Formats: sequence, structure tokens, C-alpha cells
Amino acid sequence: HEAHTHTPFDFPDDKREYCAPEATFSFASDMFSVGVTLFEMATGHLPDMSLARDELMSTISDLAKRELISFALHDDPSKRPTAEELLHKLTSLAPSSASGRRTWTWR
Repeated sequence: HEAHTHTPFDFPDDKREYCAPEATFSFASDMFSVGVTLFEMATGHLPDMSLARDELMSTISDLAKRELISFALHDDPSKRPTAEELLHKLTSLAPSSASGRRTWTWR
């Protein structure tokens, strides 16, 4: 899943929080950005990446969401989920309603 990795890039300052530590365009860096978005959905704020990993993740009260987000925000790009893995985990977090639709409650 890491077939196309590009060279480091200049990321806009107002979006830098969404940039993976390795600062490259890749599927893994996309998953990092998704992890930042999920963190923001779960907590209402962007992650403070200067915090130790355990301290940062402790701000997420739901264990399943914490594990999913931690997986996506992993420092090692090779240990981040693929889009398929992430979708499977997200789907497992969302209970089906009577209509068969899945809904998420993030906060």
C-alpha cells in the first residue's frame, strides 16, 4: 500500500497539524491526516503532538476510538492502517440502527 511516496513538501501553516511526521505524500500520510481528523471529532480539538503518546491518547475517553486513532496516528508509517483496515474498524464502531444505517457518536 506504499507504492507511491513523494518527496517532502511545504505544507501550509494552517494545515500543518494534519501533516504526518515524515512530511511526504503517501497512503500512510493520508491515514495520519484521517487520524488527526478523527481525533478532532472525538475531542473537539486538534491533537497536541508535543505530548507523549499515552498522554495525548488519554484525552479520548472511549477505548475503541482511542485505539483506532492511536493506530492512525502511529509515528511509524508502516504501522498505520490501510484505508481498508480503517474502514473496517470504523464500521465496527458504528452500531446499525433499525433502518440498517450506521451512525457514529464522537463526543
